[in-house]
Amino acid sequence: MHRDIKGANLLISNKGVLKLADFGLARRQTPNNKHYTNRVVTLWYRAPELLFGQTNYTTAIDIWSIGCLFAELLANNPLFPGDSESKQLDCIFRMLGFPTEETKPGVSQIKLFSQLTNKPIYKYKLKDYFSSHSSK
Repeated sequence: MHRDIKGANLLISNKGVLKLADFGLARRQTPNNKHYTNRVVTLWYRAPELLFGQTNYTTAIDIWSIGCLFAELLANNPLFPGDSESKQLDCIFRMLGFPTEETKPGVSQIKLFSQLTNKPIYKYKLKDYFSSHSSK
């Protein structure tokens, strides 16, 4: 797991060769479900499970980061520009809707998620977001 995929860690040569850099937070994923720190990945690219305190995670956190980076490249703006963990979650919820067991299986088992008492109701808006950005 790289655990810090962001634009600053992508190097592109003048011939279009893409290289991933900065493996300082990288860890080998082990089959025995080792627990890791959740204080990884630059905030704008951090997966919701990390923001909820999950310490048992997979390479899915890198896939989330890649998705955020692609969205940023398409829209020419960061998709989730939070300046704190709580604001980061709010940015994610406002764009993707509040997670449920149907949209994110296992989410109710994450300790910090299950402790939320005020669960906002947001609708999924990602398609509309990119529809409005594609005309620019």
